[in-house]
Amino acid sequence: MRKYIVSILAGSLAFLLGVSCEKQDQEKEPEVIPVESISLDQPYATVTVGGTVKLTATVYPDNATFKTVYWKSSDATVAEVYNGTVKAIKEGSATITASAGEQTATCVITVQHEMIPVESVSLNLTEITIEVGETEALVATVNPENADYDAVVWSSSDDAVATVADGVVTAIAEGSAVITASAGGKSASCTVTVPHVYVPVTGIELNKEATTIEVGSSETLVASVHPDNADEPAVTWETSNASVATVSEGVVTAIAEGTAIITARAGGQSATCMVTVPHVYVPVTSIELNKTATTIQVGGSEILIATVLPENASDKTIAWSSSDEAVAVVSDSGRIVAKAEGMAIITARMGEISATCTVTVTPVDKTNSGTIDNLGEEDDYSSLPEPAPVPEPS
Repeated sequence: MRKYIVSILAGSLAFLLGVSCEKQDQEKEPEVIPVESISLDQPYATVTVGGTVKLTATVYPDNATFKTVYWKSSDATVAEVYNGTVKAIKEGSATITASAGEQTATCVITVQHEMIPVESVSLNLTEITIEVGETEALVATVNPENADYDAVVWSSSDDAVATVADGVVTAIAEGSAVITASAGGKSASCTVTVPHVYVPVTGIELNKEATTIEVGSSETLVASVHPDNADEPAVTWETSNASVATVSEGVVTAIAEGTAIITARAGGQSATCMVTVPHVYVPVTSIELNKTATTIQVGGSEILIATVLPENASDKTIAWSSSDEAVAVVSDSGRIVAKAEGMAIITARMGEISATCTVTVTPVDKTNSGTIDNLGEEDDYSSLPEPAPVPEPS
């Protein structure tokens, strides 16, 4: 019985103590400090597939009652998050949200394809020889096959020798050029050799097909050889008649009246120009007789020789005349025949130019009558032409 009473007393005391403590706890309940804000160290982040990024959340104030941060991804198939660590799953975009209390903060995660760098570039050919106008296709191989790069860029070290477009090389002119293929910071090259190709002369032309040049003058003919890059562009010149016109390095000089064909030749081709040298009248400047005075016996004869200057005078026809045909007559050839004792002046004339010879006719020397008779028999006066009239002085 006593034990029972003690047990009841003990229980009652415990109850009273429990009630007292609960009342005290209710009176001393702690103050709740709310979260005012939360922020993330990165509002945006870019990650390649398979990569991670660590986000750090800061809760304010520091003594907030509930500072536990909760994390969430808007698309866990793109990016998943655990305790602030974001892992990129596949290409795309996801928003990571960090929340504490009633406050939130976000970070936009962009997941990109993992860039695979180009390790090397190679060409199917490293040396080629192609002739002018021909083409050759080069093939570039980028390693590894799944490397990330925009495109293969082609270039030539000398476009005047060879050009390249999408790997197709075109030979332009003799020489050497290096073709380069570049991708992702790597490159490979091919040396292109364009050999010399013989270029024949296909034609030659002169600036004139015909020309007229006066005696003593000259003119330069210009020869154009086609094509411009012919291997044998040297021009040789020749004339068909050097007595009419000569040629040297295209310079034609007129020598005398007439025609000549000037020919220019190069690489088996030729062109011609007809050169006409017209007649140029050369006047007589003087007449000289072999004698200025002579003596002839009656019935005798003598030949006067006239020299016309210059030698190339256009007209050398001389008109002969006697001042007294009763004393002496003269033929067209300059032969004087003495007819009677006296004196006569024989004139050789061309226009206003003249020369004279004074002829004195003496009686026949009787002591040499035989000789005189023979001389008389040899001369046939009746056959002499009528003397030319003496032109009146102007």
